[in-house]
Amino acid sequence: REAEAAAALDHPHLVPVEDVAPGHRPPYLVMEYVDGVNLQAAVAAVGLFPPAAAAECGRQALLGLQHAHEQGLVHRDVK
Repeated sequence: REAEAAAALDHPHLVPVEDVAPGHRPPYLVMEYVDGVNLQAAVAAVGLFPPAAAAECGRQALLGLQHAHEQGLVHRDVK
């Protein structure tokens, strides 16, 4: 149910879910490929971000979480 609910989300700050197959063994979820590095790798490569840049990263993540919340979803694994 969570994967199907996530697939219904459409927001520029969320990676789109392309396909889900909960009845398949094993079940799977396919997300859009996003080219680039994650935030942890970016910090490891360049060091700590200036405060304004770090705040902007947080703001964008929170916009995606807010959209999910407004659709009745709660992300239970935020890192």
